[in-house]
Amino acid sequence: MAEFLARFRVSEAEALIAFASLLTGLLMGGLTAFFSMRANQREARGEIAAAYLSLETHSSAIFQFEAENADIMQPVRGNKRPARLPSGKALDTAKNVTEQLYFQSLNLFEVAANFRKQEIVNHEVFASWVAWFYELLNDWYFRDIWEDIRSNYTTDIRAIFDIGMLIYAHEGFSEAQKLRAFYDGVSQALGGCEDVENWLDYCNDRSTETNWFATYIASRTMKDGSWHARLANRCSTLLGQVR
Repeated sequence: MAEFLARFRVSEAEALIAFASLLTGLLMGGLTAFFSMRANQREARGEIAAAYLSLETHSSAIFQFEAENADIMQPVRGNKRPARLPSGKALDTAKNVTEQLYFQSLNLFEVAANFRKQEIVNHEVFASWVAWFYELLNDWYFRDIWEDIRSNYTTDIRAIFDIGMLIYAHEGFSEAQKLRAFYDGVSQALGGCEDVENWLDYCNDRSTETNWFATYIASRTMKDGSWHARLANRCSTLLGQVR
């Protein structure tokens, strides 16, 4: 009997040791998974921050290039082809420099579209870039050369600018209708992106911006007297105008 009890105690101790080892293993595994997840999250945040910084840096460089070369590019920029263009070297230079602007912009658009697809760039941020896409389409020279350069770009970019070309070819559209149609078309090209589709409405809706300000003015009026009342009345008039 004593021998049996001794064996039982040994088995019980071994079971406790095994159970403790199992708990330790689970705990270590859980901690490893947790810290790995946190590391991945930090890495993902770093990747997103780097992507945004890269886009901002390159877009700023393009804007600077455009500003520095505005006079050179002027003959071939604008919505309609002018009746007369400069000849010889002046025209060649204008076209070459303007093409560099287009190529830099399209390459950046391609990167932004890829970041959007990978969920690195927020869809709303990408929607804010669509106005830039439309600005390129507004150039008659861009529309002249698009067919020659479109094969250099990815499916998303080709679809976006092909849609824009179709819209510009429709002579019955007003400028406002062209812009609205372009946003709708880009939305569809991206698989039905609501941020792009509704972007113009978001930008035109000032209710969120104005309501908090009206509330603030009203609260200050109650606290600070008559000059705030005059300011409140003036702001109410202005807010009514922007609505």
